[in-house]
Amino acid sequence: MDSLQARKALLRAARMKAGLALDVGMGDCACMSFVLAAAGFDVIGIDTSSQAIHGARASAGKQTFKGSFIARRANAERMPFGDGEFDVVLAYRSLHHAKNVERVLHEMHRVCRAGGDLLIAELNDGGRRKFEHPLDDGALLLKIKKTLQSLGCSAKEVEMKHHTLFVSHKGPQSVLLEKQEVMDVVLVS
Repeated sequence: MDSLQARKALLRAARMKAGLALDVGMGDCACMSFVLAAAGFDVIGIDTSSQAIHGARASAGKQTFKGSFIARRANAERMPFGDGEFDVVLAYRSLHHAKNVERVLHEMHRVCRAGGDLLIAELNDGGRRKFEHPLDDGALLLKIKKTLQSLGCSAKEVEMKHHTLFVSHKGPQSVLLEKQEVMDVVLVS
């Protein structure tokens, strides 16, 4: 239930009904990509795994979307996209797999257009226990927060049972949803 709530919260946090979205590290289920495509976004999902690409394409062929979905093999540390190409760039439970989280976040920021949204959901300690990932005492979440700050993004954080959500609007003054607005988004889900 928490995973579905987190996906819906990220979708609502984008505050857009459509646009071009990039799902970084989509995995073979491409669950977040499909949520966005069903809502009307044109989504490119990337992963380094050929197995993930094939699995996502096979699953997408069985679904109908308001928007579109393309699965592409790409390295999140060196994305093959231009600066400011995407309206929404997100990473849903994928950054804990990255070798260089800071580099991935820099790339996510680079390919997000000015005025676009950077959205991240990552496992907190509760999620790490539930999904049997090694505990890190919040080190990854702190690294995400500090890297976003170094990029000039004042991300709002929302704690859920198994996830921490980071919601950031890439703008000249990093205009963001207020924390209460983000919580309302989570509670409405």
